[in-house]
Amino acid sequence: MTIFLTESAVLQLLDMKQVIKEVERAFVEQARGNVHNFPRTRSYTESSVFNVMHASASYMKRAGAKCYISTKKGTRFVVLLFDTSTSDLLAVMAAENIGKYRTGAASAVATKYLYGKKSFSFSLIGSGGQAITQLLAMKELFNLEKIKVWSPTRKNLVEFVRSAGERGIDAEAASTLSEACVGADVITTITSAKDPFISKEHIKDASHINACGSNYPNRAEIMPECFPLFSTVCVDSLEQSRMESGDLLLAFEKGMLNWDDVKELSQIIESGRDEEGKTIFKSNGLAMEDVAVAEMVYQKAIKEKNYAEVELFSP
Repeated sequence: MTIFLTESAVLQLLDMKQVIKEVERAFVEQARGNVHNFPRTRSYTESSVFNVMHASASYMKRAGAKCYISTKKGTRFVVLLFDTSTSDLLAVMAAENIGKYRTGAASAVATKYLYGKKSFSFSLIGSGGQAITQLLAMKELFNLEKIKVWSPTRKNLVEFVRSAGERGIDAEAASTLSEACVGADVITTITSAKDPFISKEHIKDASHINACGSNYPNRAEIMPECFPLFSTVCVDSLEQSRMESGDLLLAFEKGMLNWDDVKELSQIIESGRDEEGKTIFKSNGLAMEDVAVAEMVYQKAIKEKNYAEVELFSP
């Protein structure tokens, strides 16, 4: 039987602490050769973009694919989860919240290994749909001494700070981007910006940056001249970054970045050490993260009997 989980059912089953644990384990197992991740591919029509990404994970006998379509009316995300030992399609689940949670978790895991300290001042740039899970993940793993948030739309910013307060997180709305970045040890950008806007001046106080904006090659958040300042440039997938990381592609084009110097997060985790100097993590979002979190959601759904099921295939 295949279980079906709605977006609301998935959200009830997601727990950030556990999501962070599963995302970190996925990177550990990737370093050991137990995960095979395949980059996102896209097909276009005059009115839509259809995206597919997939991964297999031998350590948990699972394979899965996330597919989603974007039109002017919105985006719909679905994850298919398979058992690699039986060929069973275990679950079909709505995956917008899976994407939000695993992206936040990846930033927290990267910060753990690239920055290393448990307490710091944190600034979040962006107040859109994925911003709150970035904040929740960082709050789960670290002691955030001071939290500042900025986005260009003041109304959205004020609402975000209010929403964070309802979750017990004391965040300050910064008046300007520069004000948000001053004194921040760690900065996360999670915007839909097309043109890079984070300059050297904005990151002069920061030790670590998580750049989590768009995964299109013609979009970027970090200005190319920032990259020579980083002692470590880290990505979730080098293969995927070469295809869709606008920040790195622009820096490479401008002669500010050498691809040979870029490290993958699994490499950093495997080395078991903190990096020295300024560091940056460019998050593109990986299928293996979706599969790892989908497996967690599946197991909790089975345990709590919180699902609908259908027989899709003949015995």
